[in-house]
Amino acid sequence: DNGCVAKDTITVQASKDIPQLNITSAAPLTCTQPSTILNAGSSTINGAFTAQWTTVMGGTVQANATNPLQATANGAGTYRLSVVV
Repeated sequence: DNGCVAKDTITVQASKDIPQLNITSAAPLTCTQPSTILNAGSSTINGAFTAQWTTVMGGTVQANATNPLQATANGAGTYRLSVVV
């Protein structure tokens, strides 16, 4: 150790682009159609993101493996989409 010191600083800015989510109306459930597609494909999300569908009240929800802005709802209820950018 020769007593020399080096320092550096970097500032990281937070994104000001807030995702705008838009979930289209799901088709009503019937005896012959017990599930429906939840679709937020028209949402505006800039950059990389992760999405998670959850159920607040009601049936179950299964996210689409290839399109995280779509999911299948199995049962009447309230469903929530959370997006993290």
